[in-house]
Amino acid sequence: MRKHILITLGLCTALCGAASLALAQEQTTDIWRVDNTETQQIDKHGTCQDVTNNRVGGEDIMVPVKTTGEWSAFRDNLPTGVTLDDCGPSCTITTSDMTLEGSVASSLGDGNLDVSGNYAYVVSGVFNRLTSVDISAPASPSVADTLDGRTDDDMNELAGAKDVAVSGNYAYVAAPTTSSLAVIDISTPTVLALADNIEGDTTNLNAVSAVAISGSYLYAVGSGTYFTVVDISTPTSIVVETSITDSDLSFGRDIAISGNYAYVAASTADALTIVDISDPTSPSVVGSVTDTDLDGANGVAVSGNYAYVASATADSLTVVDISTPASPSVVGSVTDTDLDGASGVAYSSYGYAFVTGPTADSLVAVDVSTPASPAIDDTYTDATNLDSPLGGVAVDGQFVYATSFGAGKFTVIDNSCTGL
Repeated sequence: MRKHILITLGLCTALCGAASLALAQEQTTDIWRVDNTETQQIDKHGTCQDVTNNRVGGEDIMVPVKTTGEWSAFRDNLPTGVTLDDCGPSCTITTSDMTLEGSVASSLGDGNLDVSGNYAYVVSGVFNRLTSVDISAPASPSVADTLDGRTDDDMNELAGAKDVAVSGNYAYVAAPTTSSLAVIDISTPTVLALADNIEGDTTNLNAVSAVAISGSYLYAVGSGTYFTVVDISTPTSIVVETSITDSDLSFGRDIAISGNYAYVAASTADALTIVDISDPTSPSVVGSVTDTDLDGANGVAVSGNYAYVASATADSLTVVDISTPASPSVVGSVTDTDLDGASGVAYSSYGYAFVTGPTADSLVAVDVSTPASPAIDDTYTDATNLDSPLGGVAVDGQFVYATSFGAGKFTVIDNSCTGL
């Protein structure tokens, strides 16, 4: 009888490294199976890896990919016998390739989003709300439930909701108006419920604008120069672990985590700043880079040795070499009217960064396969469904998900990269 190993956030028991690619015999939105001695290409949450199973014991493995956190935890904690290889670019986007797939209007469009399985979770600062959107049918996304801070028990925990990160059965929402962090139970996406919160912490979460999760810790930045670590090992009883300050973190707008480092887009510092989180109880700034192309740094995505930064003042997408965290360096940048006010960025491992341009009502596909010379391959412009996209963007294979402030919509765009 074949043995199977289930890999969870707490137990990563999987692998990567054989010569032949084979299609997993079992796969769902939440979990992929890789048979022993075979390699499975998995492209989820903007990261594509060839996962090879060479376990000595002959076990098949099941790889969890429901959330960004689960997929990241698997990659960061490979056991003996597991190897990973980059998939590399497998798609080319050309002019007018990107098209509208579907959209739904429900005052959704002024905050960020995160994707988990068949649902996207979208926040709105104007309406103080978290909304779950069913994306199982990308052509017809639909609202599953809304937790509204204006009407549901006067929830100050969601006031000005700006960012959201999902881990397991919980969504963590940054609420800058009240310097709060809310934990929402999403175990039933059609019935959202408040599970816990930290409210009014103007010392550690002052006007908190961005959150990211790795393992049992959440990392937060916002107005000021702080970088705060929150212990979320018990989601119903979260607590601030520690906090540091540094001028290179001035007004953190976005965070991306890769391995032992957090990468912060700091808009007032016009910088990409790197924080060592190998010991979450004692984080430290280890490197930072400033550049005119990073003026108003607003969004960041990371893959391998590079970070991709969208800068609102510079109207640019900038590639930063992070191979040496203590000395990151700008290696390439592209500026264009389609990138005016560049806000959010999502990276896909087939060689593209997708950037939102609020002024141009655009989603821009930037080819970053050659880091020193990023180039715009296509721009999708839509004043009806993508009016003023202020940052919320995620990519999963063929589809890019974005929010629109002006249109109040959650929009799905087909990037033409089918079969990924």
